[in-house]
Amino acid sequence: MLLGTYALGALLRQIPPATLLAFVLYAAYAFLTGAPPAYRAAAALLLVLVAARRLEGVRREVRRGPPVRAVLELLVFQRRRTGR
Repeated sequence: MLLGTYALGALLRQIPPATLLAFVLYAAYAFLTGAPPAYRAAAALLLVLVAARRLEGVRREVRRGPPVRAVLELLVFQRRRTGR
């Protein structure tokens, strides 16, 4: 699933949202199909780790502009504003 969404993201030149989508779909699949608790926990943990990694530096980004936009740009597109 990750490879397929990564390839789709590459075709659309939007790899970061496609990668996030893959982890969201994996977590949804694990929870909706009644996977064992360990698989569900692993899927949720992977999604949390990806989100946490992408949100590094969110305080600095929020100071530069609208908070919701800053969080979405970091989380979905991994886009940081220029300047320090």
